[in-house]
Amino acid sequence: MEFTYQSTMQLPASYAVLSEDEMVYTVGGAFELNIDRAAVAQFVTNVISNSIRLAGQYTFQMAFDGLTNMRNDGLTIPGAVHHYWSNQTTVGKVGTVVGAACVGYAVYIQAVTLFNTFLSIYNDMRDIYNGTNTQTETATTANAALASA
Repeated sequence: MEFTYQSTMQLPASYAVLSEDEMVYTVGGAFELNIDRAAVAQFVTNVISNSIRLAGQYTFQMAFDGLTNMRNDGLTIPGAVHHYWSNQTTVGKVGTVVGAACVGYAVYIQAVTLFNTFLSIYNDMRDIYNGTNTQTETATTANAALASA
C-alpha cells in the first residue's frame, strides 16, 4: 500500500505559491485569539453608555405617560408630580432619582449628537463656500506622492 504523502507532489502547469500568511486567509489556517484590550474596553463602554441612554429614554417615556394619565384624570402637572412623589417609598424615590439621572444622560447624548451633526453640516457648507474640499485635497496629495515614488 502506497501512502500519498510519501510520493512526489504533482502540481498543475500554472499554480501560485502562497505564503503561510496567505494560506490563513484562503484555507482558514489555525485559530488564533487576539484580544485587543482597547477594543474590549470601548465595547464595554458602549454597552454601558447605550444601556444608560436606553434606560433614560424608557424612564422619560414612562414618566411622560404617567403625567399625561394623571393630567387626563383632572390633576394639574404640579399636583401630579406632588401626588407621585409623596406616595413613593424611600426605595422608589431613589429609583426616581436614578431614573432622572439616566434621563439627563440621554438628553445630554442627544444634545451632543445634534450639536456634532450641525457642526459637521456647517463645516461641509463652509468648505463648499470657500472652495476647498478635503477629500479632493487628500486625493491630490496622495496622487502626487504616488507619482513622485
